[in-house]
Amino acid sequence: MEKHVKTELHLSEEHLQAITGGCAQCVADLEKAAVHQHYANFYNNKTTQAEMMKIGSSTPEEAQKYTRLQDTYDGLTALHAKAADVLIDRVAARGHG
Repeated sequence: MEKHVKTELHLSEEHLQAITGGCAQCVADLEKAAVHQHYANFYNNKTTQAEMMKIGSSTPEEAQKYTRLQDTYDGLTALHAKAADVLIDRVAARGHG
C-alpha cells in the first residue's frame, strides 16, 4: 500500500480524487503525507551531510557539534516519517484505493 500511495502522491488532485473514490479527506491526507515525506527526506539528507561534516571535523568539539546536529535531524526525520505513515494508514483504513 505504501509504495502504491507514494506513486499516488505525485498525481494531480483530479487523479487523487479518482483513486480515492472522491473522498476529499483522503486527498487532503495524501497531500499532507506527501509534505511530511518531503520533509523526512530533506532531514534524512541533512543527517547524511552532518555525518560527512563530522568525518571531516578537525577537533573533537567540532565532531560533537555535528553529532548533536545528526541527532536533531534524525529526530525530525522520524517525526515526519511517522506523521506520513499515520496519514497513509488513515487513508488505507477508509478502504479507498
